[in-house]
Amino acid sequence: MFSFTHIPRKSTYTYGITVPKSAYPYFELPPKGEKRNIRLEFGNGEGIDAWLRHLNNAFGHVQIRYDGSIGDAFRNWLKKECHHIPDIEKPGEPGFLEITVCGDNRFRARAISKPANNRLRFADVRVHKIKEPELFALEHFVEMTEAVSEVCIVKTERQTFYNIEIDRQLCNRSWLRQQPVVNDPAVKLKCDFRKDQFQLEVEFGNARTYYQDIIKFAMSYNCGLMKIGGLLVPSIGFARHLCDLGRRRAIEKSEGRSRHYSGMMDFSKAVNEFDYIKAIFNMPFFIVSIEHLKKETAQ
Repeated sequence: MFSFTHIPRKSTYTYGITVPKSAYPYFELPPKGEKRNIRLEFGNGEGIDAWLRHLNNAFGHVQIRYDGSIGDAFRNWLKKECHHIPDIEKPGEPGFLEITVCGDNRFRARAISKPANNRLRFADVRVHKIKEPELFALEHFVEMTEAVSEVCIVKTERQTFYNIEIDRQLCNRSWLRQQPVVNDPAVKLKCDFRKDQFQLEVEFGNARTYYQDIIKFAMSYNCGLMKIGGLLVPSIGFARHLCDLGRRRAIEKSEGRSRHYSGMMDFSKAVNEFDYIKAIFNMPFFIVSIEHLKKETAQ
């Protein structure tokens, strides 16, 4: 058996689930442009007759489909048991579907609620030259959000702690860190993470470094080392929390004298400034907001 995770969005509640390519070896693919019948199981022994559809498009996506009345029971189960999983208009709550390939003609769905009271969470996203459903169907994107959701919140820790923990979670999933931005030994720039042709920068630091991150994406894309780039930044609230900790630490180190502590990049700032350069940014790209929870619930 083989299992994969799926981030439920609006399409999940209406017609289907995209299957990642990593699952393809574990069942028989229908020919491109065709479909075949399967059994989709869920809940306490429930199930529906659904189908696998191999799309006849450039990506060749495979989907578990349950359009129309045939999928009513599954959709009702989703709405009843998976209400913690967000719709597209309500991003932010951690949660996934785990889909297990039980054979050529049998798949099983299970809801997974990630603990929300002490973990970081994927809060919002902005996309450029790629549609949200296509992005959310990519196994590397799902893997990235899972990695973030495994990082515990420690209310007294600053950005270095979260950088280290995100680093650890991604490396545990075989992401490569500090890879050359271009194939030129004279250029010393390194990206934060890369897996296959998926490149990430985690920006929990000074706002000025955001502009270098953007340049690194463009350089890697133009020399063919990546196809999709992503920037992970804290939400406004999380950035303020980290800045507050930084100011307190600076005051402590100066023995009570007030010291300036520069701000950091946040999701709102990154999105607003990207709007002014996106016309010349010719690559699939996304910006993700990482959120913490209320201080009183953090551990």
